[in-house]
Amino acid sequence: MSSFSDATANLVFDILRAIARGALFMIFAVIVLLPAAATLPAQAAEQGQIRLGDDYAILAVPKGRGYRWCEQSCARDKRCRSWTYLRPRDHRGGQCRLKHSVAPAFANRCCISGVKQTDATEDHNSLENRCARYARVALEQQDENLAKACGYRGSRWHSDYGLHYRWCLKKSRQEHDNERRARQRALERCESHRKTRNPACQGYAGIAVAQFRAARRNGCGFTGKRWSGDFDKHYNWCLTASPDVVENENEVRQHKIAHCLERGGGRFDAKCHAYAETAVEQAETAVKRDCGYSGRRWSQNYRDHYQFCLKVSPFDRRAETETREQALSRCLAAGTNSWQGREACNHFARVAMAQSRTNEKLKCGLEGALWQTDRRALFRWCGRNSKNLREKKILQREQAISRCIERGGGRFNPVCDEYANKAIAQYQKSVDQGCNFRGERWHPNYIEHYRWCTTARASARRRETRARRRALRLCKFGKILGIGTQR
Repeated sequence: MSSFSDATANLVFDILRAIARGALFMIFAVIVLLPAAATLPAQAAEQGQIRLGDDYAILAVPKGRGYRWCEQSCARDKRCRSWTYLRPRDHRGGQCRLKHSVAPAFANRCCISGVKQTDATEDHNSLENRCARYARVALEQQDENLAKACGYRGSRWHSDYGLHYRWCLKKSRQEHDNERRARQRALERCESHRKTRNPACQGYAGIAVAQFRAARRNGCGFTGKRWSGDFDKHYNWCLTASPDVVENENEVRQHKIAHCLERGGGRFDAKCHAYAETAVEQAETAVKRDCGYSGRRWSQNYRDHYQFCLKVSPFDRRAETETREQALSRCLAAGTNSWQGREACNHFARVAMAQSRTNEKLKCGLEGALWQTDRRALFRWCGRNSKNLREKKILQREQAISRCIERGGGRFNPVCDEYANKAIAQYQKSVDQGCNFRGERWHPNYIEHYRWCTTARASARRRETRARRRALRLCKFGKILGIGTQR
């Protein structure tokens, strides 16, 4: 006879005995408990299964207690719907994760999991159960908010199960329902708007809100409608503005934020801005003139000077500016007032004049303020600039003259420059393909190609280019031998 039949026989025996004793209340108790016992079979733990996500509590299991402790913890907690026990890797007791929903299960030898049994006698209207349901619904609504990119934020919209649950414990049922309905109405509005949303304005509003947060995080102190953190306000404004105005608004905000970051954050100070710009200009002039000054006073970093200005008095600002100005005056005066400075600038003027005369003689067509033969103007330019810049200009002019001499003089011809570069590229391709082409048509000398081009007609240039192209096509699938036949 099965175990169930044994249990039934024992039950009947107890009933008969109760009748004999006249204890009718025992019959009632047995009858009431029988369905409950039948509806609550022991649910086996899920060996080798892990349930992922929806954790609201992570507990350390006492040493030696095992997964049963985790299962019992879930049974005692009104919020718990499923659990996962992580086996310990050392001599500790493992970890228990309680979940506010029936999380999805996956095979993994690390764990043992389970789903909480539903107790028919449980009071579903108790405050704990109501708050557990409220918190689960709040998380589902937040997930929908994120999935649809509605952009709702604040205390009502977050993904912390514990915060929703604790808030619910302190409020009345009416407040729970009002909060849940408010989220639902907002999601319905989002859905209706989402179907007709303007993608361009959505992007604009998202950027505007991100810029507002960046400005607030760095304490830039910007105010006005332009610096609102309300997504809908930016979106609605965008719908009524032209694309050019919308683009300009983002650029203006970005420029202001960049300037705020450049000065190290904080509200804009017009006096310190003017001081820092003057200091940077003076430092750049010192470098250009090769004065050799160093230290924080001669930094080219705008932020350094701006932050210094915020910390000192107006008197100290003026003193720093004047000190730099006097040092620059001494540096500039030393450029041509000393014997070494005058000699260096005389040398520069002589070399520059010789280069200018060569330019005129060869008709190279090089133009500019330095390609002149006025010695005094060249001497004055030298006195206003550093030694490094003078040497750089001389070298650049010498290279330009050399290129002019190599191509046989005359103005630079961009058409022949293109032809010569194309001819060299075709020659290189023939080498890569192993074609063994020889002759005046095939060589890597830029100057010879360029000079030939300047004396040839346009039709002859095109004919040469096409001839090289045809030869390369014939050589594409085989190597041209030295005697001129193709293998």
